[in-house]
Amino acid sequence: MSDSSPQITLLKSIGALGGAYVNGTTLVTGNYMAIKALGSDVTVLGATVGNIDGISGAIIPQGDLILGEFSVVNCSGDAVIYKS
Repeated sequence: MSDSSPQITLLKSIGALGGAYVNGTTLVTGNYMAIKALGSDVTVLGATVGNIDGISGAIIPQGDLILGEFSVVNCSGDAVIYKS
């Protein structure tokens, strides 16, 4: 069971649990809570698994962030995938 204490919630909100930097077309697995588009728009590709139905094909504009709970993220672009 994951820790949902106020302290952990605060740490998650500022990215203190870390993440994965991805560039190009990349598939990562783990426990993730956000996708942040960095130097370019990011396209969410098929095989992404999370709590947002129909997210495949979504475009995250440069500088924007999508929040959710993801176990697999498959995307194309320059992004940080934040751990949860």
